[in-house]
Amino acid sequence: MSASSPDPSDSSDRSIRKPPFLGRLNYLVGGTMPSEFRPWVEHDLTGSGWRNRQAIRLVWQTLPFVVIFLLLPGRISVRISAAVFLLLVGVGMGYATGTYFRNRRLVQHDLPVPVPREEDEDDDL
Repeated sequence: MSASSPDPSDSSDRSIRKPPFLGRLNYLVGGTMPSEFRPWVEHDLTGSGWRNRQAIRLVWQTLPFVVIFLLLPGRISVRISAAVFLLLVGVGMGYATGTYFRNRRLVQHDLPVPVPREEDEDDDL
């Protein structure tokens, strides 16, 4: 592509209206977004990198507990180990449960749920 021609993937991302900070915070903890942000929700849950965003979302939800463990009294090595453990579990659970929670959020926002390849009935023909 030449420098003057725009990248189509970039232009579609720019045209999607992002919700305000408090709306994203509500969405982070499982709230429903207003219908005006439906394209943003659809991109968030089905666009490229959706699994990484799902995993990061769980890490954000784990961060307050990480801070609490770091502030507790005791040996610093124990506090850091507990905090790292929580973060690793958050990442692992984010990837392990990403598809389930994505599908739940899609249904929550009245968006179609993608059918996994192995469950597609047309392949049996």
